Order: sequence, then C-alpha cells, then structure tokens
Amino acid sequence: MRIASRAQAIGAALRTQTLLLRSVLREAPAQLLLTGAVVALAAGVLTVAIALFAIGRDPLERARRAAGDPTVLVSGPRSAVEQARRLPGVAAAGPLQAQRPLLVAAPDSRVEVVARTWPRHTTVDRPLLESGRAPRPHALAEIVVERTFARAVGLRTGQVVRLGRHRALIVGIAASVSRPPYSATRDGLVWAPARFFAGANRAQEAVAALRLRRTDAAAVRRYRARVRALAPEARVETIDAIASDYAQLTRLETVVAQTFALLGLVAACFVIATASSGRALSRMHEIGLLRALGVGPRQAASRHLLENLTVAVPAAVIGSLLGLLAATPLLRPFAELFGDALAPRPNLSAAVFSTLIALAAVVVATIPAVVRALTVRTASALVLGRPRGPAGRRSRLAGAALRAGLPPTLALGLAEAFARRPRAWLCVGTVAFAVAMLVALASMERTYARLLADPARDGRPWDVRVEPPTAAGALREAASDARVRVMTQATLSRLPARVAGEPAVVRVVEGAWREMQPAIARGRALRAAGEALVGRRLLERLGVAPGDRVTVAVGGRRLLVRFVGRYVEPLDRAMTLWLAAPTLRAGGVATPRPEALLLRLSDPGRDRVFAAALERRTEQGVRIRVARDIWREERASARRVVYSLDAVLLGIAVANVLCAFLLAVQERARNLALLKVLGVTPRQLAAIVAVGAGALGALAFALGVPLGWKIFETVVVVLNPHDGADVSAWAPPWAVALLLPTSVLLAACAALPPARRAARLKPARTLRSE
Repeated sequence: MRIASRAQAIGAALRTQTLLLRSVLREAPAQLLLTGAVVALAAGVLTVAIALFAIGRDPLERARRAAGDPTVLVSGPRSAVEQARRLPGVAAAGPLQAQRPLLVAAPDSRVEVVARTWPRHTTVDRPLLESGRAPRPHALAEIVVERTFARAVGLRTGQVVRLGRHRALIVGIAASVSRPPYSATRDGLVWAPARFFAGANRAQEAVAALRLRRTDAAAVRRYRARVRALAPEARVETIDAIASDYAQLTRLETVVAQTFALLGLVAACFVIATASSGRALSRMHEIGLLRALGVGPRQAASRHLLENLTVAVPAAVIGSLLGLLAATPLLRPFAELFGDALAPRPNLSAAVFSTLIALAAVVVATIPAVVRALTVRTASALVLGRPRGPAGRRSRLAGAALRAGLPPTLALGLAEAFARRPRAWLCVGTVAFAVAMLVALASMERTYARLLADPARDGRPWDVRVEPPTAAGALREAASDARVRVMTQATLSRLPARVAGEPAVVRVVEGAWREMQPAIARGRALRAAGEALVGRRLLERLGVAPGDRVTVAVGGRRLLVRFVGRYVEPLDRAMTLWLAAPTLRAGGVATPRPEALLLRLSDPGRDRVFAAALERRTEQGVRIRVARDIWREERASARRVVYSLDAVLLGIAVANVLCAFLLAVQERARNLALLKVLGVTPRQLAAIVAVGAGALGALAFALGVPLGWKIFETVVVVLNPHDGADVSAWAPPWAVALLLPTSVLLAACAALPPARRAARLKPARTLRSE
C-alpha cells in the first residue's frame, strides 16, 4: 500500500509538472526557444574545443594502435641499440633496422632522406601502407616512401628515383608514427629491403622501436636514464614527443576554440540566468497561488528547473552533435598526413562530456530562481507578484541623467534598463564578451598585416629564400619576368655551438648582412664584426643583457662576441645566435658552406610571381620558399575559426539582450502603459526601450575592450611563449573606436522586437486589473 501510494504521488506530481510546462510553452515560446538556441550554440563550441583538446593530447592514437603501439625509438651504434633492447621494462621490441642518410634524386627535386630497413615481421612500429605494397626481400631496387615526405616532394607509387647510387622503384606509400612530419628542416624517410644495406657499413647505424611495460612519463624517464648510463651513444626518442610535433598542426585552432568555449559557456549561463530569474519574478504571484492551493515548495521551485532542462537537454544534444561535425574540417591536416583511415576523429565522448557540462551550467544558472521560489513565503509571493504602483523606487541613474541635461527619452531608457540590475549586468556581460572577441579579432588582423608587411618582425628578414643558392643569371631572368628587382641578397648558413655550456644554433649571414637582419626586440642591430644578436630563450638561460661579452664555442674555436640585441626567432626554440660572416673569420673559423640564398625584392607583393619564375629557371633539387606564405596560410586558417566563433558569441549576446528586454517589457508593462496614458507616443515608448539597450551596449564596450586586449595577449603568449609579445600588435585605434557604435547598435537592434511590443501596448487592457 505504501509503495502504491508513493507511485500515485509521483504520478500526480509528474502530471502537474507536465501541465505547468505546457502552460509555459504556450505563454513564452520565444524565450524558451532562445534559451534552447543559446544552449545549443554553447554546447557546439564546447564540443569543438574538447574534441580538439583531446586529439591534441595524442593525435597519433589511432595510427599508433595500428602500428603496434610503440613507446620509444632507440637509434645509434648496433651494439648500443642491442643493449637498450635487452633492458628491463621492455615489453616488446621491434627488429633491428639498418639506418643511413642518403640523397633521393627525383625528376623535380633532390632531397636528403633517412633510409631504413623495411621490417617484414614486427609487432612494434609497423609501417602503415596506404597504397602499393611492401618491397620484396631480395629486391635491391624497390622502396617505400613515407607519406608526408611523398606528398611534400610529389612522389608517387610507380615512380623511379635515384636513392644514393641506385635507381629505385617506389612500390608503396606508408605512414609512420616513429617519424615527425616532413618539413624543410627535417629529412624525409624511405624504407628499402635488407639487401640494399648489405655491405654498406659506412655512415650506417641501427634503429629499433620498443614498447615499454609502463608508458607513463616517469617510467619513460627512468628507461631513458638507464639507456644513457649503459649506452651513452644511443639516442632515445619518445613517440609522445613525435605526437606533440603533429599536435602543432591544430594548436592555433585548439587554443582559439578553448577560449571561445569558455566565454560561450559563461555567456550561455548569463542567458539562462536572465530567462530563469525573469520568469521567476513574473510568476511570483502564480507561485503564491500554487503554495496557497497546497503545492509544496519543492514542487513549485522545481518547475523552473524542469522548464529549463526540458529545453536544454535536446538543445545540448543537438548542439554537441553539430559540434562534432564542425570539428571534422579542423582535423583535415591530420587526414592529409595519415589518410582518412588512420586520421584522428572527434570522439563521441567529447559530445557526451560537453552535453553534461552544458546541462550542469543550466542547473547552476537556474539556482537563483529555484532558491527564490523555495524561500519565499506564500503571503510575500502573493504581494510581490502583483504589479507595483506608480510610487515605486525612483531611479537614481535616471535622475542623474536628467540633472546632466540629457533628453528625457534617454533618462527613461536608463531607468527601464536598470530596473532589474542583476539582469542588466548579465546583458552587459554577454555583450562585453562579444566586444572582447571583436577586439581580439581586430588585433589578430593587425598582427598578421604587420607580419605580411615585414616578415623580419618574425625573424625572416627576406622575401624569397632559395635552397641551395642558385646562379645569378637565373635571378636576373626571373626578376625580369616578374617585373621586380632584387634589392638585397645574402647567404645564410647554420652551425652548432655552445654558449656557457648551453647548446645553441649559430646563424651566419654573409653578403649584405647589415641590411639582412631580423627585427630587434631589445637593443640594436649589428653594426660591426664581433657583435651578435641572441634569441630570447638563450638570453634568458645565460642571464646576460645586451652589451655583455660572452664566449661562443663554434667550429672548434672559441669566439668572444658582444651581445648587442635580442631578436625574434621562430625556430630552434629561440636558442640561437645571429652573426655576420666577418665575425667568424676574425676568430679564425672557416665560413661554412651557404645553405640558402636570401633575397629582398623591390615589390614584395610580387614575391609569389618571382618565386614561380625562378622555379622555372633553376635546376632540379632547388627549393624556393616565400617568407609571407606561412602567414598567409595561418591567417586563412585563423580566420576560418575565429570569424565563425565570433558569430556564435554575437548570436548569444543578441539572444540575451532580446530575452532580457522581452521579460522587461512583460514585467514592466504597467509602467509603460502609464507612460502612454501620460502622453508618451508609441514611437517614444519604443525609443525608450531601444535607448536603454543601447546604454547597456555602451557599458559593455567599456568593459569589453580591456578584456579583449587581455584575451588576445594571453592567446598569443600561449601560442608563442618566446616571442609572442614582441610579434603581436594591438587593434588600431580606429577599429576600437568603431566598436562603440557597433556595440550600441547591436544591443539596440536586439531590443527592437521588445520595443515594438512595448509600442503596441494597450493601456486600457494592461491597466484593467487596477
């Protein structure tokens, strides 16, 4: 009997809640639909951020499982690698593979590669064949090319190339998890049968992939220390470090999506809190009636939570699924590296997790309304729920506006906008978030514009780079075809060095070295031999300042140089020095062979035309790179993400203003009707509502501009911890000034539907209850 009575009570409660929910859907469908749309947007952006973050932690997860889940790659002399394979803690070891540097000569290129033995039978670090087949064991002239290297150089299955002294047929294209993606600073990878390495011991070493029993970071560090103690000649590279190189491909999109997800989630909470608190205040009289009829406090209070969850659950699910679809195009770089079969994909768990977070945010945002309904007394609810008389609390803000000589419409608009201060500040918060991201967007565009105008700001003081240097005749012909002049040229080479025990890379410039210098962040440029520029991280490691003298060990000699400035360096972790060739010769160090020719053009806007003309006139194996291309590509990727997410935040801001003023007009209908009775025209009444929203937009501008600068500064430093602050640029003043009318118009336009509703109020019908 007790169970049956409890079931009847639960059924009656559910029926009551269903009837109440139906009445709410009939009364305020626009508000609930806005709430659902905002929750869907927030859940979608959150799903994109979580999916990109999860994939960025291990973009090789699917490929690593298919390859046998290697943990480390050990290379070095054969005996050292053998000892490393036999150490405790190794669960499985791949076969010993021969490895040697070679040169691949294709019809259109000549590139340095690392050739490895094709592992025929292995459970660790299997090459992942994408097309073609494996080389036959006894075939001397068959090779498989790593996928990223093949795509970059333009190699394909069935093509004949020269590998070292042998002509080889490419029989397959494969991906590898034990090799970072191919780049201009990293050699390519090919596999050849064991017969190819027979009898060639010169410059040949061994390599083996290992799977450790424990793969946590501490266990890998202990294994690396044991290898270093037992076989110092062996080199240990973790697959996690290789995965981090792949993760850089989507780091920009990941950081931006996480920033927008946080702001979008907070803004969605503001919208839900606005709608819930407004409905709670407007229904306080109804809650009092329900309490008087015997409905318990919990049942009356749970109505608000049930309303929001009924709309939020399907909205969050739909938004999360749409977020998964939106995240897929952002992962296209991985598909180009691994192929669609092995590329990382957004996990359904990201959608589930974002749905739960969005619903938790809905619950948190509804708490104030629930607490109000739980704690209010029946008599107080019946009194508070009735319309207030005209002798309400005077608006001090409106009084200050009138004393300042502002128009009465503006004063009344301020009074109506801040009639419910918590609601007004929630509106200001969401619009401020949108303004902040617009400030960040303008700063991003200004930064890219500066870098495209002068690549030296990012350590690339050239327009076109040619590797290796080419003949002067080809330069003149290419310049004539492109209708530009080569204004400055110099050669660049690099040497390993040590500065006060710290490993560093020395960049040596010869030729017009005074003109070919990177941007100086601190100090001054090079003026004479014996001076050096230093990268930020090396400068911090050494603890010196511009003007100090430091000894540099390079080329078997020790040079005493003076640091005269810190420059912006995007490569080699900023552990670099920038020297002129006369500095090396003065210290008795032979100038190394130039690696690249650096060119500055009279018209940088025709850099691509010049590069294409030069490429037609150079020999095979010459690589031509345009300095601005890296920023053009990154700007296109950033625009695709930032512009779309900015639109999401603007949509949430509009929804919050619209929802807040719909509630305000409904709640303050009697006050607005009294204004009509006193002679205010419908147009003036609509203007009062729109002006109040515009005032909130102006306040949001004042708060959003400094917030946008801080967000942009934080994102830049996260993306480039060494020189981000030196590379970035703030939004131009005219763009910031333009945001003031933009934010005012955004808020005012969002309040137009409530303003039209206020203009159509019928005083007789509205005041009939009095």
